[in-house]
Amino acid sequence: MRSAPQSLDQAPGPKAIFDIGMGLGDGNHPAAVEAFRQLGAAASDAVAQALTLIDGLAVIGGGISGARPLFLPALMEAVNGV
Repeated sequence: MRSAPQSLDQAPGPKAIFDIGMGLGDGNHPAAVEAFRQLGAAASDAVAQALTLIDGLAVIGGGISGARPLFLPALMEAVNGV
């Protein structure tokens, strides 16, 4: 893993990274898309583990649900084992 060329306190927040990933803001578009892809892959593990414990549905809500175009494909791919 490579380190970012800036300190954490100078890094953009999740909304700014989402805007970059959606092409609505200035920044490193491929890096923003990759960040959300990795989020989806990591979240899929948590969702899959939770679903093995219960017989139910998983609901992703709150502010993160607005970023679903960027993370949901990776999450679903990982959960489905594709």
